[in-house]
Amino acid sequence: MELDDPKVIYADILIALANADDVVDPRERELLDDIFAQMGLPDETIAKLWLTPRTMDVAEALLGDLEDERFKRCLLKDCYLLAFADEGIEPGENKFIKIMQRASGLDDDTVDAIGEWVETAVAQQRKGAELFE
Repeated sequence: MELDDPKVIYADILIALANADDVVDPRERELLDDIFAQMGLPDETIAKLWLTPRTMDVAEALLGDLEDERFKRCLLKDCYLLAFADEGIEPGENKFIKIMQRASGLDDDTVDAIGEWVETAVAQQRKGAELFE
């Protein structure tokens, strides 16, 4: 498991967020399993990451070392998706996202736009599920 691999760092940060409120909701786990499968990360790597979730300061340092703006925007999008997976953003999750925002160097307007876009998308998805399922 290489912590210099951006995919592993991405997964590591999302797992840290899932653990930020001390409870990993089954919907969060399902969302993360889907994200990690799309990323093509080996099951063994993911299992190791779940066994050693990072603290916020370690996740912050990992993100601070990366320079790819698209990577950071996608990561924050997935942080918001994960936070909304269990109906709403918990205080621990919100704090974690704010720390990731600071570490990413993205401006408030960009991060707010990402958060609003995700919240709208999640609300539309839930509405669609109510109407058509």
